[in-house]
Formats: sequence, structure tokens, C-alpha cells
Amino acid sequence: MTMAAVISIRHLTYAYARVKVVDDLSFDVEEGAFFTIIGPNGSGKSTLMRLISGVLTPGQGEIKIVGRSLKRFSGRDLAKKIAYVPQIVSQAFPFTVEELVLLGRSPHQGLFGINTRADYDAAHRAMGFTNVDHLATRTLDQISGGERQRVFIARAICQEPEIMLLDEPASALDLAHQVMLMDLLERLKCETGTTIVMVSHDINLASMYSDRMVLLSGGRLVKEGAPATVLDASILEEIFGCPFLVDSNPLGNLPRIFPIPGRFRL
Repeated sequence: MTMAAVISIRHLTYAYARVKVVDDLSFDVEEGAFFTIIGPNGSGKSTLMRLISGVLTPGQGEIKIVGRSLKRFSGRDLAKKIAYVPQIVSQAFPFTVEELVLLGRSPHQGLFGINTRADYDAAHRAMGFTNVDHLATRTLDQISGGERQRVFIARAICQEPEIMLLDEPASALDLAHQVMLMDLLERLKCETGTTIVMVSHDINLASMYSDRMVLLSGGRLVKEGAPATVLDASILEEIFGCPFLVDSNPLGNLPRIFPIPGRFRL
């Protein structure tokens, strides 16, 4: 049974100073999927995330969110559908963890933004889900990088979105915290039905969790499908300029890639 598309992208183009960084992209993200965007540096991944989140306006093409053109959403209505966790988040927020997570309730509040008991309950559910509730009274500069990342995800969960966009959420974390974070996102997908859309440079980590992937290069879509389809050694070598071996992960029928050292094309 085919699930409905919660994100539909058609002929999407965006340029910085007349240089196209997203070039005629078209694909769908199905409801409840764990969807990963991969590709080399400069392939347009982060720009694509900012376009989907509404931070940037497309030069050409269209983005639909749950069947409705992105252009027709108000900022508040879009924030009820999409939560965006960017790659770089400031450590200088003068807030406690609880106060920061409560900011996720803004789209659901009235004109004066007064927190209600329901808002506090939602914030503490989100903090409990991400295991940061014991940090509620601490400020961001008093917690570790892994804890901070979970706090920003808790804020996104507190928005109660249908779609969560994450740009390189595990890039600054050690191996244990990377797996902890990915397990958290998988659990969020399975328990709440939230659609997860993530940019990742760690292709092996992404392949273990993703239902579908898109591979970008030069702003264009190279390959789309299940990880086993996208992670083709010949395609990866062409895109990254480095030969790869691809085999199955011992945890299951999951593709795993190995770059071959000493043979990178400069």
C-alpha cells in the first residue's frame, strides 16, 4: 500500500548569485517515512532543507506540504506542520532547557504567548521522550553537546509537527551519542508517526535507519530509492571521486560502504 506524500517537490530550483545550488529537483517524501538526503559537500542538501522549511523561497518550482502549496501557509500554520532543527544551533540562548523547549509551543499559543498547563505538559513529555527532563533547570552552556542536541529535538517535538527536518543532527556527536540520537528519531517515527527528513554525511549510519534516500550532486538528483538501490559503488565513485566497496551490514540486509584509501581523484 502506497502512503500519501507529505512533501511533494516539483522542478525546484534555487540560485545564489546566479549559481544554481538546487537544480530542477523533483521527488516525494511519504508519510511516516525516515527519509535521508545524502551527497558531497556543495550538493545543495542544506539549501534544500531551508527551502522545505520555508526559510528560503524557491526561484522556480513548487513545494507542497500535505498536498498544499508551501506558499499558501502562514508562518504559524507551517510551524504546526514542520519543525526544523538546523545544522548549527547557537549555544548562547539565555534560557534554561525547559524554557527553550517551551518555545516549541509558540505556534499553538495565542497573541500574548502565555504558557498554559497544557504547554508545560507537552514540554515535559518532549523532555521525557528525549531523556533531558533531568536537565530542565540548567542553561545550554551547562550541558554537553549530545544533551544540547536532544534539547533542540525536544523543542521540535514540542511543536507537535507532522514533519521533522534535521540537518546533520549527529555530526558533532561521538559514536555512542550518534546511535542514541538515531534510535530516538526511529522511535519518534514509529511511536508518533512523525515523518523524519534528515541530511547526513554519515552514509553508513543513515543506511541503517532510512526507508528511502536521495543522492544529490551539483544540486541535481542522481538517485532515489531504498538504501540498497541508492548506494551503488559505481555511482558513489562518480559522485565522490573515490572508489568504494559496498557490502551488507552484518546486522541485516543493509548496505555498508567502504572508501578505498590511496585512490582518491584530486
